[in-house]
Amino acid sequence: MADKYRKLGTTSHQMQYVCAPSENIPFDDEHFDFVTCFNALDHVDDISRTLSEVARVIKKKGTFLLITEINHPPTLTEPHSISEKLLDQLSSDYFVSSIRMCQIRHDHDVYGSLWDNVPYSVGPNAGSGILAARMTRKPAVL
Repeated sequence: MADKYRKLGTTSHQMQYVCAPSENIPFDDEHFDFVTCFNALDHVDDISRTLSEVARVIKKKGTFLLITEINHPPTLTEPHSISEKLLDQLSSDYFVSSIRMCQIRHDHDVYGSLWDNVPYSVGPNAGSGILAARMTRKPAVL
C-alpha cells in the first residue's frame, strides 16, 4: 500500500513511507509518540500480532488513534470481523480516553460515517459500525 501512496505525491510533504508487514514493524521499541491505524486493522493477516507490534513501538504515555469497522461480515479484503470488545483486549496496554461508535453509511464511507455520527447501538442485531478510539499507552508497571 505504501507504493500506492508514493504515487499520490509523497514528495510534497516530509514523511517517510516504509513498506513492511504490520506484524513486524521495523522500528525500535518505544520509537513513536503517536501511532494511527485508520481503516486498516481488519485488513491485516494477524490482528493480535499487529496490536502487539503497535504497543511495542509506541512510547509509554504515547497516543494510539484507532478507527476500524466493527461487526461486518469478513470478505476477501477484510478477512476479520472485529467486535467493539476489542477495547477490552487493548485495556491492558492502554488507557482509553475517548470512544465513539457510529453506524456505517450505506456507501461504506468510513470517514463520512464518522462525520455523520449516527449513533451505533451495540447488540446482536446492530449490524456494521465504526469504532474510533483515542488511547494512551500505559507506563510500565514496576
